Amino acid sequence: MKLVFLVLAASVLLLGCLQYEKVSDVVANPDNYKGEINLRGEVVDRLAIGGLSGFTLRDESNASIPVKWNGFIPAAGQKVRVSGVVMRTLGALGGPAYLDAIKVEAE
Repeated sequence: MKLVFLVLAASVLLLGCLQYEKVSDVVANPDNYKGEINLRGEVVDRLAIGGLSGFTLRDESNASIPVKWNGFIPAAGQKVRVSGVVMRTLGALGGPAYLDAIKVEAE
């Protein structure tokens, strides 16, 4: 029983330690973000056309970023936590940023 409590307590502490970036910062300076980042916010739009699917995420900074996600698309208005890699629509040529999601979880 004590072991279960310790595992749960450690999980809560680790989840609370995740650092979430502001969408406005990511959109303004996408090249500053290398590797996996974490965002949280509200789903405002959804897209699912053939093999292309995703949604738009808006956070408390009121900025939005497209999220490419091949899993279940959350409902509009749902609050989510997203982990992924910042990409540019035109690759090395620049272009608007989007998040290539690795994990999407409901809050």
